[in-house]
Amino acid sequence: MPANSVLPRITNPRLPNPALKPSARTPIQKPVEKPAPSRLDFLRVARVAKVLDVSSKRVYALIAERKLESIRLGPRQIRISRESLDRYIQRLKMEEADRDY
Repeated sequence: MPANSVLPRITNPRLPNPALKPSARTPIQKPVEKPAPSRLDFLRVARVAKVLDVSSKRVYALIAERKLESIRLGPRQIRISRESLDRYIQRLKMEEADRDY
């Protein structure tokens, strides 16, 4: 290799190139923040079952017993409002507190 040849400098593409002028550098993007979940969110039966650590069959029974409020979007689509689930969990906590002596 000749002594006067210059090898190209290998740079990390993730880091800003210091050879570029500051105005030519790409701005560092901040991570996009997810919006806070709305209280109007609706959950599927499987998700509610996972939150409560019960079977889907038990969630359907809670809906039939009117312990959980739900809406039917179609013949096979049921959703439970997050608010309804929160109220149900609060009722369970209150019942548990009443049973403790």
